[in-house]
Amino acid sequence: MGVHGFPLDWNHWKIDDWPRKVQEIEDICPLPVWVTEVGASSFGANEVQVFGIQRTNELLIGRVEHIFWYSLLDLPPTWEATTRHKESEGSAYYRHFYLGLVDAEGRAKPAFRHFDNRMGICQWFHFEDHRLDFAVDLLKSLGVRELRTGLSWADWHRPNATA
Repeated sequence: MGVHGFPLDWNHWKIDDWPRKVQEIEDICPLPVWVTEVGASSFGANEVQVFGIQRTNELLIGRVEHIFWYSLLDLPPTWEATTRHKESEGSAYYRHFYLGLVDAEGRAKPAFRHFDNRMGICQWFHFEDHRLDFAVDLLKSLGVRELRTGLSWADWHRPNATA
């Protein structure tokens, strides 16, 4: 059972509630619980993201079998974040742009040093994403063994999709 959680950015519960939240799912679902997206934005301060990754490591590594930190790369500021309400979400919308361990200019943020490769990474790529080779090199440097990603179901309609 895959669950997401962003208690420092969007959820109405505290980060320390992670073990209880996982237990609540385990109590009603016989499947293993995987944390398929967990992260913390550096929108307000890099220190918040550092705290978020450190505390996530403490609370979830060893508690669930698979954890995927969201994400490796910040969203470039010229792109749109995929959300229901866009800028009408206020500052919550802009948090989407700062969830990476590496900023949009390709510089490692302070939380990068605290990534524990017992976690995986969840990183979405756009079709013909110019950041792909850079991201692969970063994933290798971090020792990442599990990657959660995907392509849009509609990308097969694009020119050069097969390639």
